[in-house]
Amino acid sequence: MDVLKRAPIYPRTQPSRMMMVKMLKKIDLWPRSIEGYRSIMDAGLLNEIYSSAGQLKGKRVLHINSTPNRGGVAEILANLIPLLKGLGIDAEWYSLHNVPSNFYRVTKAIHNGLQGHPRPLPQSDWKVYEDFNRKLAKQLDPQNWDFIFIQDHQLTAALSFLPSKGKSKWLWRSHTDSINTKPEYQQRFLEYLQPYDGAIFTMREYVFKDSHLKHLMISPPAIEGLNPKNLPMSKIEARRIIGKFGIDTSCPLITQISRFDPWKDLPGVVEAWKLAKAKVPKIQLAIVGNFTVDDLQAKMILSQVRKAASGLPDVHIITNQAGPRAIKAFQTASDIILQKSIREGFGLTVSEAMWSKTPVIGGNVGGIILQIIHNKNGYLVNDVEDCAKRIVELIQDLRKRRNMGKAGQRHVRENFLLPRLVRDELKFMLEVSS
Repeated sequence: MDVLKRAPIYPRTQPSRMMMVKMLKKIDLWPRSIEGYRSIMDAGLLNEIYSSAGQLKGKRVLHINSTPNRGGVAEILANLIPLLKGLGIDAEWYSLHNVPSNFYRVTKAIHNGLQGHPRPLPQSDWKVYEDFNRKLAKQLDPQNWDFIFIQDHQLTAALSFLPSKGKSKWLWRSHTDSINTKPEYQQRFLEYLQPYDGAIFTMREYVFKDSHLKHLMISPPAIEGLNPKNLPMSKIEARRIIGKFGIDTSCPLITQISRFDPWKDLPGVVEAWKLAKAKVPKIQLAIVGNFTVDDLQAKMILSQVRKAASGLPDVHIITNQAGPRAIKAFQTASDIILQKSIREGFGLTVSEAMWSKTPVIGGNVGGIILQIIHNKNGYLVNDVEDCAKRIVELIQDLRKRRNMGKAGQRHVRENFLLPRLVRDELKFMLEVSS
């Protein structure tokens, strides 16, 4: 089938052939120069980027993911693709379009299984997953691309149903905490990954056991430090914004910003706050997150959180109301940001909060341990009691909060800003094509 034929990048007013494709939609983005980072990044890193980009100039690179506007993957791509374009790479981003709800239900269950949920997936659900990927494969023409990045697990199987990938290099990017992946899920994904040319994992511990990938890169995600969500904000403005959500800006505030997901342990967040409040009576808790109306799991978690917070006036549950600058306001005005996950692939909100110079208390799991250096730029905790103890300690010690905040921002600048991710992916493309 003649699909994914390449439409000109410029001008944007020309119609894209992708408009005829039912399962994929092109996300139009303008090029952007990476030079904006020169004042805050090491010059050596930018020189590496220009060197690698020069060798890949004009290469056709396609990123495909499951959604254009929800979650960390979409946020990364929305900022990564313009930088690649600005470097002379012919990069494009396509996302799933008009997807049946049962597919997302199944892929959410697969995500949970990859993260260690013990429940096996029924064969009927595996069939839903593979049938969708089979249909998607019929719409892909790999000859149009030099590199194809498949983001996360939703579309991993598509390559298995292509008769040929031609000269294109296929790379899989995992964003999942797969340390505890169950054997059933691991075996399936080892089979799906066989025809891939390489894979990128956040941590070495995430790499599937017994995998024999042709090329492997360990590279954590990163945040866009220069977009509106992460630009500096004064404490005065931040307090003004969060005050509109009913927050008493004269009292201490701790906040968790996350999806309504079983791995975020939001009921545990409420319990930790209750224990801390017994010692710091004026402390407030904000839980900020978005979800879609058809996400039944998220609605169930939200119901659990509301039940746990019932009758507690100092708990503020804010759903689908906080835009990027409001998120920044909570990260800036809060005394502490929590990310009390029990599984976490990476957690962009950790680096975002640290970039705002706010100390983070996070679960001692997954990619959070790459970001929080315990007792230097935040705390890693293992349970509710430990979390409550660290909340009290930081609320009562302004100097430590400030020192941790500064150390956190420095750690993000050195490790988790987007140019580092750009460099890693450029180098990986050169490696797999050599």
